[in-house]
Amino acid sequence: MSDCRIHSRWVLVLGVLLTGCGANTDASSSGEPAPARNMPMIHLEQSAETWLDGANVARASYRQALSACQAAGLPTQALSPDDEALLGTTRYEVWLSAEEEVFRTREWSLAAEGVSPSCMFRLDVSGMQETQRAAESVNVDLATGERSQSPAAPDALVRYAAEDEEGDPLQGYTGPGKRTVAGQPCNVWTEAAGKLEQCVWSAGGPWGFTPGALNDYRPSRDALVLEQKPLDGNGIRLTTQRMTVGKPFERGALEAPRAPAIER
Repeated sequence: MSDCRIHSRWVLVLGVLLTGCGANTDASSSGEPAPARNMPMIHLEQSAETWLDGANVARASYRQALSACQAAGLPTQALSPDDEALLGTTRYEVWLSAEEEVFRTREWSLAAEGVSPSCMFRLDVSGMQETQRAAESVNVDLATGERSQSPAAPDALVRYAAEDEEGDPLQGYTGPGKRTVAGQPCNVWTEAAGKLEQCVWSAGGPWGFTPGALNDYRPSRDALVLEQKPLDGNGIRLTTQRMTVGKPFERGALEAPRAPAIER
């Protein structure tokens, strides 16, 4: 414990001493964790796919259906190459700061025009954007534009540093190894049966981001998986296209895309 007694020879720095010795209201002095400070601006762009036998399930199924339609001589409308590349993909965009937290999710799936069964294929897109600020929480359905708003909880944006034990291996995982993904350090965790490898952002502990292995690959305010690989070719493959820490946001990018034309 620091000695906060004031001696006469420190008169010239009385203000500094009072600051150090005054009633420190940090929660840490009462045994509770202290709120995290100096939260940087974090921006993340990721994509996820479901793999089966090393291939995107949705795209493989679409190609089989397209081939069957063409072989049968049915009226057929194929997806454009750009749309086919989006099929079976979920994109995550995240903006985190001390003032707000924005999570945007968009998912592209296969649909067909006309009466089912139909070979007139088209790409369908759905998504949600969740915005948390100190005073309000706002959710927007990106497909319909429907918007809901509610008051925020008093501690909605409060953060606490991650506990040391959060870096311990999750049961059934080995690690951590070390890697860099999108310019950011991450802990590599390997599932003991050798089916899954995960790389979890390891530099966010001071602001409450766990560096340990996770059961959920999706980005959250508590953890950011930067990469996930199904080592046996079956499962969720997650990749990070971009991550920045400490760089200002482009404010226009945080606005929810207008329905029904969701940005691609």
